[in-house]
Order: sequence, then structure tokens, then C-alpha cells
Amino acid sequence: MVNPLPVVVANTSASTVCETFSITLSGSGAVTYTWDNGVTDAQSFVPPVGTTTYVVTGTDANGCVNQDSLAIVVNALPIVGLSTSGNNVCIGTSIVLSGSGAVSYTWNNGVSDGQSFVSPVGTTTYVVTGTDANGCINQDSIDILVNPLPNVVANTSDNNVCIGTNITLSGSGAVSYSWNNGVVDGQSFNPPVGTTTYVVTGTDANACVNQDSIAIVVNPLPIVVANANNTSTCEDLSVVLTGSGAYSYVWDNGVVDGLPFISPVGNTTYQVVGTDVNGCVNQASIDILVYPLPTITANTSGNMLCEGYEISLTASGASTYVWNNGVVNGQPFAPPAGITDYTVMGTDIHGCVAFDTATIEIFALPNVVANTSGDNLCEGSYITLTGTGAQSYTWSNGVSNGLAFIPPVGTQVYEVMGTDSNGCVNTDTISVSILHLGILNEMADQVLCDVSNFSVLSSSFYVESFQWYEMQNSTANALTNDANFSGVNTNHLDVSNFLSPSTFEFLLEMEGECGNLLYDTVHITTNVSPNVDELQDTSLCMHETNIIFADYEGINFQWSDGTLGQYFSPEYTGFYYVSFEEENTACIISDSLYIEMEDCIDQCVLLAPSGFSPNQDGSNDLFRTVNSCEEGFSYFDLKVYNRWGELVFYTDDINAGWDGVYKGRDAEVGVYLYVSEYVKEFTNEKQMLKGNVTLIR
Repeated sequence: MVNPLPVVVANTSASTVCETFSITLSGSGAVTYTWDNGVTDAQSFVPPVGTTTYVVTGTDANGCVNQDSLAIVVNALPIVGLSTSGNNVCIGTSIVLSGSGAVSYTWNNGVSDGQSFVSPVGTTTYVVTGTDANGCINQDSIDILVNPLPNVVANTSDNNVCIGTNITLSGSGAVSYSWNNGVVDGQSFNPPVGTTTYVVTGTDANACVNQDSIAIVVNPLPIVVANANNTSTCEDLSVVLTGSGAYSYVWDNGVVDGLPFISPVGNTTYQVVGTDVNGCVNQASIDILVYPLPTITANTSGNMLCEGYEISLTASGASTYVWNNGVVNGQPFAPPAGITDYTVMGTDIHGCVAFDTATIEIFALPNVVANTSGDNLCEGSYITLTGTGAQSYTWSNGVSNGLAFIPPVGTQVYEVMGTDSNGCVNTDTISVSILHLGILNEMADQVLCDVSNFSVLSSSFYVESFQWYEMQNSTANALTNDANFSGVNTNHLDVSNFLSPSTFEFLLEMEGECGNLLYDTVHITTNVSPNVDELQDTSLCMHETNIIFADYEGINFQWSDGTLGQYFSPEYTGFYYVSFEEENTACIISDSLYIEMEDCIDQCVLLAPSGFSPNQDGSNDLFRTVNSCEEGFSYFDLKVYNRWGELVFYTDDINAGWDGVYKGRDAEVGVYLYVSEYVKEFTNEKQMLKGNVTLIR
């Protein structure tokens, strides 16, 4: 019997693997299996790099043998390398790690291939895993040393100084140091005024760099000012010196800041040293000039005088002078009676003041009294004027003391001058009144009109009393104040309630200042103006020259339009008034009339043609209105519109017309609308003319 060969199949756990990876080969389809290359069926092993064919020989239960084979591909691991931007750096320095020899790379510690990062202080191992195109993986690693920065400290010999003081800056905590602003480590220098920040850069043995800074305050010297309440003063006046611009002050010459002292006469220089709150010191000086006091002398033009006499007080030894008691140096004045001390204060050109006194004795004036032997006398009377209270007397107006004389009429003022034993003079006055006998000024007769009351006034002089009388049939009836008369005992008689025309005769009895009687008469004629209605209303033509005549007897004619005289020319419709004065009665009369001004011209209209032909043949070439009125127009316009309502022509000249041209071209043949508005000159009436006109070519 012949048995078939078994169908032997070579199986593998993986046909393509990476170097160092193990695989398992196994046969199937027989009972026992034998592999070449030292492989044991179903046991894992690590195949070599490259492609290897493995053959399996299978034997079945009948002892029949068959074979199969398969190729195993083993890819070599990639040779992974790495590179770094630095493996010994300072803290804070960014480094970059990059893998090589594969296709993709992963790093431990969160590093991304080819991207910068900051490594911590100390030594850190960074491992890169590279994967090639076959998915095979290999690794490489590197140690990165990160050095800490040095603890750099900026040091100074003093950080708050005054200008001009040298300081030294030095660094510590590193190996070498460099400063900004041109400073050399450990060498003194003079910093500028103000606050300046100095930065030191320190480098240690690992070349790691760090910085520190320090602020140096340089205070300016205080601007010390020496002050005085007065740099030039006078002898014996105190001076106060004060410093400013600092905190505390020390003066030379024993001066205490702010305390008054007496500086000697002459010029003295005082120096102050000022120290501010920063301890910075500066100084200043000031000159104090002390002038000696002037020597003042009080002078007088006289010191034993009469009251009321003027004297002059003058002083010398200075430039200006001020006296007490309101005296002005060199100006005369009248001192009061008695003994008075006058003190003058003299001020020289430096403002220094000194004093002197002058004593003045003034005799009181005598108490002179003017006396008269009589007053309120009538013309021609004698009087005697005498003075008392002095030794001798002199009167004004030629009067001799104690001698009688006849004074003039009226009130006269007489002055007496009396002189006493000291030669002092005083005066007194006395008023003497001499009464008039009275002066008559006759009253003028009066003619009055339209009065219900009137007044009569007398202008006679030097009258003491008045009594009015009404003369009736040559009899004088004394008037009393009642409803008809008032002021019957004054120079002003007021008469009431006499309305009817009449003539009155009044007598005025007056008593003069010396008791003499004066008489005056006056005639008063009263009239009532008549009612006049002579002017008749009328109508006049406005186009004609019209004259109205006021046919009355009278004077001073005036019309309501301002026209003077009996003639006037009306211009407008309305009422007109005339007033005039009757010559003999003094009455003002007025009359009026109404005048209607009419347009007397028939058919006064504005006309327009119904067509025109603007063909330049000299006939009917223009469209315009025609005025049939003799009067003119105070306003006129003419507008022409086409069928679309466009304004094709306008004029406010009544003599102008349309030539058939619109916008520079001949207007179309057709019908046009015209509208004309006008106001007549005399009637001031506004009217409109409206219609159609046909344009024909």
C-alpha cells in the first residue's frame, strides 16, 4: 500500500520583526517536525538580522515525510544618536535636544524633539527613543548639567550723600563684576545729583551671570538764602536775620536766626551756614547797612501872634518832614489860641527818622460885638452903630463908630473891626433893614376864551398885605374867599365859575412895608368859542390838483396834516381838521370835513394780446402788456409759463416783453399761460391779469 505524503505547513508567529525580537516556528500537517538552523519546533528564538529561510520536515504516522519552508525578515535596529545646544549651562538658559538616525523621536522628562526648554538646576539624564521606518526602536541618552546663578550683591560705601561726596561701589557673590554708568568695581567716584540706580553684573566660575542693583541718592546742596527784614536801616533800629532754603542755620557775629539785634552804624556783612534735612551744608551772606540818625531842627516864622494869624513851620536836617497837629511843613496855618508844642518828624533820604519841637504862643482875639440903635426903620431914618469888646473900632461902608447916619433902603450888612491891647483884631457884623414905601407895577388887562376859571397876578414890590375888590357900578366890593374867589388877600387872585362871556373889573389895595397904600385895577374879558361847521364833506379826483380853502376870520390856521394857512391840498381819502384863533376873542376854533379821493378815469385796465409772432419782421415780435391808464403802477410783474408749468419768461418792467426765446433757443409754437400782477399808484389796489397767448412762427 502506498501512503500519501503529509501536507506539511511551516508556521511562524511573525514573518517580519526587528533585531532582538523573538519568534516561534511550528509545523502542521504531520506528527513530528524537524527544523533546520537549529530551530526547535514551537520554541521561541531570536533570529539573526537579515532574511533567513527556515525549512521544516514533517513525518506523519505512516513514516511518510514532507517539507515546507518560510522566509523570516529581521530588520536591524536604528542607530539612534542625539545632539544638544549645550550640556553645561546656567539656570534659565534654554537648550534644544534633537534625535538622529531614526524617523521619529520621543524624549523623557516632557522634552519635545527640537524644541527649546529650560532644564532644572543640577544634572538631568535625558533619553531619546528613535523609531525608524520599519517601526524598529532604539535609544540614546545625555546628561545635562545646569549650574545655578551666582548670588550677586551690589554694595556701596554710602547710599545717601551730598553732592561732591565720593562713594565706592563693589560687587560680591561672583568672580568678576561690571557696573553700568561707567563705574569701576571697588573704585571711588563722584555720583551726580539725584537718585541713580547702579546695576552690577557678576560672572561666576561657570560663566553664569547675575545682577543686582542699588539706588544712590545724591542730595543737592541747599540753596541757602540770607534774608533780612531790612538790608538798610537806621541807627538804633533792630534787624532780624533769617536763613531760608535749609533746615537749621548758624550765623556769625553772634547773630541768632530769627531774633532781632542792633547792628552797628556802617556796612556789616553777616554770613549764615544752612544745613538741610539730609545733612547737606551751604552758606550765604548779606550786607546790612546802618545809617546814622539825622539832626532835625524845628523852625518857625513867629511864636507870639494873634489868634487867626498864619505862621509857617519849617524843619531842616532831613529830606521830608511830618508835623503833628495837622501842620504841613512850609505851609502857612492859623494855630489856636494858647501855648502849643509842635513836634516835627524828619526823615532823611535813607528813611531814618529824628524829632524836634517848636513852642508857639497865640493870643486870643478880642470878643468884638457890633451894636445898632435901631432896625426895621423906614426910608430916611437915622441910626447909630457902635462896637464893644476891644479898644478901637473901624466900620465898613464909611460908617464912623458912634456917629448917626441915614442907611440906604433894603437890608445892609455892616462889619466892625476891633483891635485890643495886643494888637489882635476881630470882627463882627450886624444886619440893618430899612423898609421900602412900596413900588407899584400895574396889571395888564386880559382877554380869555373858554375858561371856567382864571387867575390875576400883581407884580408890585415891597408889599406887606393885599385886598382884592370887584368893581360894580363904580362901587368897590371887598372879596372874600368862597366858591368863586380864592387868594383875595394875596397878590394872586383865582376866579372860578365864570362861564358866560363877560367883562370883570378888579381893584387891588396893597399896603407897603412902611404902611403906605397902593392901588391897581385890571379888566378881564371872557369869551366862549362858537361851534363852527362850515366845511362840507366832498369827493375829489385823485389825478387832479385839489385846493381846500378855510373861509373864516382868524389867525394861526393849521390843518391836521401839518399844513399852515387857510389853503391845503388833500392827497388821500379821510377826515381833515383845521384850527385857528379868533383875533378879538382869543378863542381857538376848529372844523372838519371828510374827503373821498376817487379814480375818475374810466376803464383804467392792463391789456395783453392773444398772440404774437417773433419772426423779426418788426411787427408783433414781442409779447407784452399795454397800460390803458393815465396813472402809473407802484408794482408790476409779468410771468409766462409753458404747458408743463415751466417759467419761460419773467420781468418787472412794464415796458419789457418776451421775444419767444427760452434757454437760448426759439420756444416751440403753441399756447402759453401768462400771469401779471400790478398795484395802481393812487389807489394802492392790487390786481391780476391772467390769460393765454399763442406763439406763431
